[in-house]
Amino acid sequence: MRALRPASLVALTAALLSPGLWLGPSFDGSVYTLAGVVIKSGRMPYTDLFDNKPPGLYLLNAAGQIGLPWFDPWVVAWLLTATTTAASVVIVDIILRRRLSALPSFLLSCVCAVGIACHPIAFGGGLTESFAILPLVAALWAVSALPARARRSATVGLLAGAACVVSVQALPAAALLTVASVVAGVARGDSSRSDLRDAIRRAAAALAAGAVVPLLVGGWLIARGSLGAAVDQVVVYNMSYRAASAGFGLVLPATLLLLACLVVPAAVSVASMLRDPHASDRVSWLCLGWCGIQTATLAYENRLFLHYLILLVPPVVILAAPGFGRLAASIRSRDGRRRNRHGPDRGDVCALVRDRGRPDGDNYRLGRETQRDHGGHGRVDRGQYPSLGNGVHLGQ
Repeated sequence: MRALRPASLVALTAALLSPGLWLGPSFDGSVYTLAGVVIKSGRMPYTDLFDNKPPGLYLLNAAGQIGLPWFDPWVVAWLLTATTTAASVVIVDIILRRRLSALPSFLLSCVCAVGIACHPIAFGGGLTESFAILPLVAALWAVSALPARARRSATVGLLAGAACVVSVQALPAAALLTVASVVAGVARGDSSRSDLRDAIRRAAAALAAGAVVPLLVGGWLIARGSLGAAVDQVVVYNMSYRAASAGFGLVLPATLLLLACLVVPAAVSVASMLRDPHASDRVSWLCLGWCGIQTATLAYENRLFLHYLILLVPPVVILAAPGFGRLAASIRSRDGRRRNRHGPDRGDVCALVRDRGRPDGDNYRLGRETQRDHGGHGRVDRGQYPSLGNGVHLGQ
């Protein structure tokens, strides 16, 4: 039974991405898949194929095509997308289960799956954001769950570096999480000097681990003579692309509409955080910072496509969790008060008769009459039972 919950989230994610199998890849997905074919055939991206994305996804597609040669290249890209997206949803669910009870956390995990895997956003798979979100949410989990040591900072740095070689959009969130892995827990040392030494060790570990994947990829580009073309297409072209974009404000209303189901609980969470900052944990503040810095980045880039939301939905969902819990608790409390106004239910009365009633007493007659009411119209809502000798009143 314990495996049923993650298995259901994986199945939901695969079902949401499944249109990509019969509709085929999007334009971007086809280019990224073709880049994997180019690398597998011994050629290089940027020199033999023009594109403005980092090479991380190209290498993943090439590795998948080498490891699964009996599948079509697009099917391989879809399987990789389904795997990374489902793993991201499961990690988000793990984080949510530490903040909410079982059912509300599962519902929010399903919302996260829809937000990052449905066809209007993920286009059936193959996009860079679908791969970059996995190391980012894994880094968020590491910051929240692992002890404040150099090993944690190294883990977060390695994941952040991997995310950046897959998607430029992941750079702001990766930087935020790396800094958080260094500074979180600084005030827990024995003295300010030991705190500073620990912070320096964590920063060195984060920087060293974070440079591993970019250096390996950069060395590969240098060895194959494609580094100059990569800089021209990934950096220079994207700067020109930003200047020619239609504008962030034109698509902002559509974005707000897509995230409308999370606006109220997220607003409740943020209001609670601002009212009592010390009562909120680091995950809430990190998700708030992630949402803010990601939105600012999209505004700076002056463009917004729906698949950019893949990097924004998980932190919004996690940020909304405390507010969602408070709203659910408020609804349950209000329903409980409404039920109490109608007196005891059938189970309460039967227990009263079983434990304390006598065939010749008021409790016995009360049980018989309320059972008759419940069987007749499903509720026990009479305000007074006149057949009782002492005139017992209910609901008051």
